[in-house]
Amino acid sequence: MRKLYLKQNIVGTKDKFTFYDAEQQEIYQGQQTSMSLPKRFGLVDCTDNKQVVELVASIFSMMPEFKLIDLATKAEFGRIKKQFTLEKGKVRITTSQGKYIIDGDFLIRDFKILDQQQREIISIHPVQVSWGEVSEVRINTDLIVEHIAVGLILGIYCAHYSDNRY
Repeated sequence: MRKLYLKQNIVGTKDKFTFYDAEQQEIYQGQQTSMSLPKRFGLVDCTDNKQVVELVASIFSMMPEFKLIDLATKAEFGRIKKQFTLEKGKVRITTSQGKYIIDGDFLIRDFKILDQQQREIISIHPVQVSWGEVSEVRINTDLIVEHIAVGLILGIYCAHYSDNRY
């Protein structure tokens, strides 16, 4: 199990996401990579300053939808799409391994992601630490590659919280 901390900063009209370890070292950084269409969002591994994941927005979708591309393999891992509901928000994650289940509350950013066998692969919980309000992210690295898990989190934030900004 890997524990990271997510801090979101608004930079102008864009959001910037930074993932830290317990010693406050930057591990990953995500932000919009271009102003072109379709919108693109990148995740950079700070240890070697290399982009590892790209999220590409679908242009012709009624609700925000992002394709998650693993740049290590140059393959699409899956798609993250906001669902239209009258109740609390929902996001659908479809991968080559099947659909992932998201359980929890997006409004307070307290939820978990389960695979098809109901195993918890990612959990996100708000926490207060000495360096600000952040979310604690726990990744089951036995079930998912770390940078893919972080890419899924970025996709959820972009799809659900962006109000179509991306």
